[in-house]
Amino acid sequence: HGIEPWCSDGTSQGTRMVADIRPGPASSSPGRFLRVGARVAFCTATWNSGPCPYEGDELWLSDGTTTSRLAQRQGLRWSFTALGDRLFVHEDDAVTCIWTGRPTPLVEQILGANALGSVVAIEDRALVCESTVNGPRLLVTDGTAAGTAVFSELALPLGDA
Repeated sequence: HGIEPWCSDGTSQGTRMVADIRPGPASSSPGRFLRVGARVAFCTATWNSGPCPYEGDELWLSDGTTTSRLAQRQGLRWSFTALGDRLFVHEDDAVTCIWTGRPTPLVEQILGANALGSVVAIEDRALVCESTVNGPRLLVTDGTAAGTAVFSELALPLGDA
């Protein structure tokens, strides 16, 4: 096998491969590990044999025993932020919350378009900036669409700087 995700309790007996995501000599090149509740999220690279070999990333979730693919992204990379057992994924202009503390993760779209920058976790809520025709505004969310509200309109200075 190639480079794959492993877990360890610090001993050689307690060290093992979590998953052989790319079987055989190929590598999944796992990285960007992030603790999400009692699990770990990470990305792997997707490659092909064409002239531009990098295709995108896959997002995985593991409890150290089982590993499941949550999403695949072509081309540009995404960012993600953990808040307890919630995983906020920001890609392009959308923000999605994946509730990982369930046997089957629940996915809920928070912001379908116009998200700016990354999601920031603060205590039990997350903040995300949204672009509007009147300028940016700050949203606060608990990870549900119903629990997402405007926190503050961000006034931009007008005129000469």
